[in-house]
Amino acid sequence: KRDGGIFERDFVVDYSTGKVAPGVFVIFTTDSPHLRQDLKFYSMGEGPYYILYRPYHLCSFETPLSVAKACFFGEPTINSIHFHSEVVAVAKRDLSPGQFIDGIGGFDVFGKIYTAQEAKSLHAVPIGVIHHAKVLRPVAKGEVLTSQDVALDEDSFVVRLRKLQDMVMESDGAWSS
Repeated sequence: KRDGGIFERDFVVDYSTGKVAPGVFVIFTTDSPHLRQDLKFYSMGEGPYYILYRPYHLCSFETPLSVAKACFFGEPTINSIHFHSEVVAVAKRDLSPGQFIDGIGGFDVFGKIYTAQEAKSLHAVPIGVIHHAKVLRPVAKGEVLTSQDVALDEDSFVVRLRKLQDMVMESDGAWSS
């Protein structure tokens, strides 16, 4: 907000719906005089803020490509030292005990981004592991689903991987930032 934007702080991950969707954009700044000179040369303006925009996001192609690069070449798509954000499951409608959640793109939940610390303090369930979770207690439309609200599908490979990731990140102190 201090520079005319809408966020209270720097380094925010967010998304947009509407005309920009399904594209991807990044707004950034730099203190490097060399980079500013290059950005001006490439007609990106005087700064101090610049935008990179790609009018498409091909998740069904990009995800397997990222996995293949990691498995075959040991190349990470994103390699962050700390865990910064989490997309958690939020109820699209009232959920009842005994119900099994359909998952991403279904009728039961949508994703909402939180800082990693906020998600952890809420005990929020990441949307990526919510498929076929069993609802344990009533969850009202609009509520964030927590680990007390659902039982995850322990047979799910994704759930097992996430638990392993959480264990590694906890031992490495990756939750600390």
